[in-house]
Amino acid sequence: MAGMISAISLGLVVGWYFFSEPENKNNTNQQPIAVIKKIKEEVDRRPAKRQVWQAITPGEPVYSGEAIRTAKGSEVKIQFLDGSRSIDIEPESIVMILQSANKEFSLDLMEGGASVIADKADAGKFNLIQNGKSVELKGAATLSKSGNGGLEIQSEDSGAGGNPFFTTMSDPRLAGFKLQQPLKDKSALIDINKSTVDMVWSGVPAGFKTKISIGTDRNNLSQAFETTNFQFDLKLPAGFYFYKLYFTNPATGQVVGESKLQRLKIDERKFPVFVSPTANQFIQIVNQSANPKYKMLFDYTEGEFVTRYLLEVATDVSLKNKVVNQTMNKKAGFEIDLAPGDYFFRMSALFDGETKPVSGKIEKFTISVNRKIDPDTIGVNLISWGEVLEQQFYIDQPELAMTWKSELGRKISEYRIKLQSQDDPYAPAQEVRSRDLQTKTKVFKPGRYIASIQGVDQGENVIANSQKRFFTIKELDMVKPPVILGEQVLKASKDGDLIVKWKLANGAYKYKIRMIDEMGQQVNGKLIESATVESMNFNDLMPGIYRIELAGVDMLGRTGEVATRKVDVPEVSSLGAPKIKKLKVK
Repeated sequence: MAGMISAISLGLVVGWYFFSEPENKNNTNQQPIAVIKKIKEEVDRRPAKRQVWQAITPGEPVYSGEAIRTAKGSEVKIQFLDGSRSIDIEPESIVMILQSANKEFSLDLMEGGASVIADKADAGKFNLIQNGKSVELKGAATLSKSGNGGLEIQSEDSGAGGNPFFTTMSDPRLAGFKLQQPLKDKSALIDINKSTVDMVWSGVPAGFKTKISIGTDRNNLSQAFETTNFQFDLKLPAGFYFYKLYFTNPATGQVVGESKLQRLKIDERKFPVFVSPTANQFIQIVNQSANPKYKMLFDYTEGEFVTRYLLEVATDVSLKNKVVNQTMNKKAGFEIDLAPGDYFFRMSALFDGETKPVSGKIEKFTISVNRKIDPDTIGVNLISWGEVLEQQFYIDQPELAMTWKSELGRKISEYRIKLQSQDDPYAPAQEVRSRDLQTKTKVFKPGRYIASIQGVDQGENVIANSQKRFFTIKELDMVKPPVILGEQVLKASKDGDLIVKWKLANGAYKYKIRMIDEMGQQVNGKLIESATVESMNFNDLMPGIYRIELAGVDMLGRTGEVATRKVDVPEVSSLGAPKIKKLKVK
């Protein structure tokens, strides 16, 4: 679950919305104003006048007054239904979109960052809400919350020297600069064969030094690289980054150009993985005809960012004698009748923004005929999956727990579970054997897996199969420290009362809070048995200096990182002493 915003900040905006637009207090008779176009990872919505966040999926409508929240590593694109604009919301952000009575759109960026893209030249009026006031936005812009809570707006339509890439430029020779890779608003893709991102540009005078400052925090570009070439290979893991380019004239040593803050998304290339057939699969059929055929199903997972698929099936390992050579613009499984024999197959994929397809590993499957097994007992669905979680978490070592059922009972002497990494199609499949209807096994690494089960009899014949099942295994991180709201030093009232407020921590099911005095002794503390409480009152504190400690507790009872804040309880009343009026006595 993504970290929630404070009740105060969201409440103020929702309150403002209700007072200004009283007719739109629920979605019952309300028309949607936008639609969710694309989602990566976990994204939530909070309808107007609701207290609960709900998961949202592509294709769902968005109504005026709704807040949209992204978690770490997640993103979402929102398209307005009139086609005027779209909004790309960055990870760890919260936005609210509104529509006034005169059909004007507004956006309130409450946390994080977002990009507003004008999809039509006559997109109409669009406002940004800043400190309760509306500011008109013209054209495309990138928005972000500054460290002090202010709204920073970066126009994407104009720039220094006539080049929208620059924020400052003192050398006109940079006016022709163009960033060729990575492409704007497209993910840079990496995989096990390519761990670097190519950054390529043109239009920089020879000998100029280019400095790349990059980081995961827009306010702290912690890494820096320099080159005099027109390209640089960034060795970075998948994630969401911000960067700037600085250009230095070697003759003067002065920086003569600075780019605007740019966004870079690096994603792992998710190659399509075969669900059917699988590597080295041995298919047994019983058929007494002279020319037996087997209806072979070719099915595979849908790869991310794939724009074209190429399936090749041949009777030789070099794939020269093809029986299938199928190009598809989208995932589309199909069946074909094949004679008994050995077959070799491969999937290639063309990814978005790339010109050369990436080919997978050549695998083999075999169709065999006339094995002595009971034709009435073999088949898919004779093994069915039990109630297992598709997303499982671990602490020390990644492992997967599975349960299943069988219709054949004692006819099956052993179950063979095959695990294939969906993230790394080149990795060898992992096989687990069990005589029971359940197993818990360690896997090579966290990630996405495809599992299938075969049941064999005492003669080592496969007599039952299961459907494929997909699992995701993730490490259960420690809960990050909650964000305590307010000044760096919290000040109690003259009566010794204090309200401590915080933002909810991602993954916290409970909270531990305590007050520590200057001697290091706990004077007050509590375990809050709730995931949604965002404040606590301390009353009748004695004068002095204290320290608040606040930590979240996860589902396993582990206490996460501790947030601290200094507390000052005044020794005297804040009321001024009464003044004595001078009297003249005669």
